[in-house]
Amino acid sequence: ICDTVEHLCYALSPGRYKVELRRKRHTAPMELFVGDKARIRMGNGPFLCTDGSIIVGERYMTGVVIGSYTVYDNLYRRIEYNIDQGDEVWLEIN
Repeated sequence: ICDTVEHLCYALSPGRYKVELRRKRHTAPMELFVGDKARIRMGNGPFLCTDGSIIVGERYMTGVVIGSYTVYDNLYRRIEYNIDQGDEVWLEIN
């Protein structure tokens, strides 16, 4: 579906994680959360990701993605649609 990058030291362990739409604060926009605190989010690289977050986009070079906003928007809409249909969305990390 898309390319991803994560911070090597803070990456999520291999496993299966439920993806949910949640807010960090009650006034914040909905975000894609993976597990307890990691998020799927926009960005160019994982250097500031210390919570296990996953940056999505199109691979530009090792550790860097581009077009993150468009990729995230498409992924968000796809996940939101499936959740609205009553389906659960899972992320599997090998």
